[in-house]
Amino acid sequence: MEHFRRSDTFADQQGSSSGFVRQRLIRRVVLALDTAGHRGGAVSIRDDVIELNRALTDAARRGDATALASLYDEDARFVVAGSPTYRGAEEMERLCEAFLASGPVDIAYEPIDLWASGDLVVTLGSLVMGGGTPERCIVVYRRRPDGRLAILLDGPVREAADDAADRPEPEGS
Repeated sequence: MEHFRRSDTFADQQGSSSGFVRQRLIRRVVLALDTAGHRGGAVSIRDDVIELNRALTDAARRGDATALASLYDEDARFVVAGSPTYRGAEEMERLCEAFLASGPVDIAYEPIDLWASGDLVVTLGSLVMGGGTPERCIVVYRRRPDGRLAILLDGPVREAADDAADRPEPEGS
């Protein structure tokens, strides 16, 4: 299992409001991914993630729902609290069409933490839409047979205003 981290994190930028529950979830996901090695080195994995996210940003800015949907794995899931879970290629295509129905969208995702194992990559990063406030997002990628990454799980994390405001940090962090 490899873990790569940028020196300045989203939590550092937003204060120390990292959620204990999310930290536990991320640890569980990372532990579950601790299987075999991966193809390529650290630089190529991060480059692959950046390349895919650049393609996502470009497709959204062009208003191209087909190109946007093509970046998702055939078994993809899109999960946001309080909303239905979208599953599979057909539902992801409908989601992308609905997302871009009112026109192009300015969206950018910057991975901050990255874990890689086997054909899976997990990132915790900063999502910004329309120049708004950054939100956290957990994205799991799976490497396709042709070697390119595809989004397997897309999970923007929408926090309540008081989420983590008075929550103690876990021991050992």
